[in-house]
Amino acid sequence: VSAGVHVHVLGSSAGRAVSDSMGDVLEKRAGVGESWSGRPPIGFEVVEGRLTEGENYGRVVAVLKLVRKGQISKRAGADELDVSRRTIGRALDSPERYGLTD
Repeated sequence: VSAGVHVHVLGSSAGRAVSDSMGDVLEKRAGVGESWSGRPPIGFEVVEGRLTEGENYGRVVAVLKLVRKGQISKRAGADELDVSRRTIGRALDSPERYGLTD
């Protein structure tokens, strides 16, 4: 903000409020069908600039549910999906994206 950068959040009204304080962090998590740039989250792909469920989305959700319930470890889930434990942790940090909200 102090450097003259302007942030515009596009998409649904579910975006978080943004203030002009340097201490604030903008965190926008796109949902299915919303615009996306960069590497997509596990289980997703970007088609024509939009986040869409990938062909392995169901498998990813099943493994994340097992990890969340404590039935398997993050390491076992990561091995099953051939990703890192950090990737599993990031996915679990976005439960709404994977339908994991109770």
